[in-house]
Amino acid sequence: MKARTAGIFAIGLIIRLACVLWAEYQDRTMPVKYTDVDYDVYTDASREILQGNSPFDRTTYRYTPILAYMLLPNVYLHEAWGKLLFVASDMIVGYGLAVHFKIYPIVYALSFLVVRPFASRCIQSSCVSMQFLDEDYDSSIKPIQATAGVAAKAWHWLNRTRLAFGLISGGVFVVLTAGFYLM
Repeated sequence: MKARTAGIFAIGLIIRLACVLWAEYQDRTMPVKYTDVDYDVYTDASREILQGNSPFDRTTYRYTPILAYMLLPNVYLHEAWGKLLFVASDMIVGYGLAVHFKIYPIVYALSFLVVRPFASRCIQSSCVSMQFLDEDYDSSIKPIQATAGVAAKAWHWLNRTRLAFGLISGGVFVVLTAGFYLM
C-alpha cells in the first residue's frame, strides 16, 4: 500500500475510532444518546443467547441471528465490541473497494453510470426492468411476449460457473437458515 493510501486509511480509522470514543462518552453523560437504539437491540439479543434463549425472544429483534452471535463479546467483554467490529468491517470493505477501483476503474465507473438511471426509474415502472434486461424491448408488445424474450436471454446467460456460484450461495444460505431455525 502506498504511503498516501495508507495515510488516507489511517485518517479514516482515526475518525471512526474517535466517533466510537465520542459515542461512549455521550451515551454515558448526556441525555440524548449517540448510539442508535438498534445497537441496544443487538446487545439484548446477544444477552438472550448467553442465557440459552433465542435472539428473537427480544421482541424487536428482526435481524439475522448471526449478528447476535457476532456481538456476544458486547455482553462479556465491553459494549463497544460491536462498534469496533463494525469499524473493522467498514475499513476492510473500504480497502476492498479501493483495490478494485484501482484495478478495474472503467468497469465500476461504467456500472455505476449505467445502472443508476435504471435503478431510479425501476421504482416508478416495472416495464423499465424488462427494458433494462432486454434492449430490444418494445412497449407495444404484451407483457407475456416480453417476458418470454427476457427468459430466453436469462437462460442463455446461465453457464456452469454461474450455476455453481448460485448453488453454493443458495446452499450456504439454506444451511445457515436451517441451522439457526433449529437452534
